[in-house]
Amino acid sequence: MIGKNKTPSVGIIDSQSVKTTQKGDPEDMMLAKIKGRKRHIIVDTVGLVIAAEVHSASIQDRDSALNLFAQAKCKVPTLRKFFADQGYIDTAEEKGYDTGKKISGIKRHIAVDTQGLPHAIHITTAEATDRSSAVKMVKNAKANLSEVKNILVDAGYTGENFATQIKKTIGATVEVIKRSELHTFVVLPKRWVVERSFAWLEKCSKNPIELPESLSVNFFGNKLRSPVGLAAGFDKNAEVIRPMLSFGFGFIETGTVTRNPQYGNKKPRIFRLIKDQGVINRLGFNNKGIDYFLNKWMKQA
Repeated sequence: MIGKNKTPSVGIIDSQSVKTTQKGDPEDMMLAKIKGRKRHIIVDTVGLVIAAEVHSASIQDRDSALNLFAQAKCKVPTLRKFFADQGYIDTAEEKGYDTGKKISGIKRHIAVDTQGLPHAIHITTAEATDRSSAVKMVKNAKANLSEVKNILVDAGYTGENFATQIKKTIGATVEVIKRSELHTFVVLPKRWVVERSFAWLEKCSKNPIELPESLSVNFFGNKLRSPVGLAAGFDKNAEVIRPMLSFGFGFIETGTVTRNPQYGNKKPRIFRLIKDQGVINRLGFNNKGIDYFLNKWMKQA
């Protein structure tokens, strides 16, 4: 064919859901809201087809693309790069299915203070249990939770083994706040704060692939998906860059970091001024050093 390069190095991939007489699975209604089939193609930079595949509309672009990539690579070994839209971005290396909430994806675990501000975050696949994930989260954030004496949880964390592991890890007791009535909305004392924190995350920062284009902003020549960013100081050691991006921040600052690891000032080093409604921060640049920082940053970049 005239204009078709026999040895292209770049391909562009996309899919299109179309109605047919042979309908696909009901799940596709959650995506493009079309029952039918999905055409999946890879074209070169001129727009000429390199590989094509047709399958049920319910199959995710990311999943079906793997077979298409293999087909294209076999036909055209010179391919070195593919362009794709955000439908091919995965929010986690693996996904799971939460049978209780009937959700396929990932699960965010957070530990907040009485103001609803997060002190520990852990991302797992959706099928991971709350208890096992919470134990891992507490172990990973042990330094941040060293002063915690009591942890409030819902009934999903009930169990002597869980309470024992938390006590062993940070020396805190576990208090289970149970609902008094089933199928009735009741604000649970104190524990409602964490629900508000989740609501903040849902309202102010969704998964990057779900953010509407209207939220994007141009900042000094850079296009950001969201005008809301995470300031330096929260992730001093570049340990949770990707989890924070999954919350929908348009940009993230990491640090502050010093050349050598340092503990910072002796505790207590954060003081609450009740009368003035203020806080004094004297952390003292506590961090694990530039070598640790760069190693973590390169793995997540």
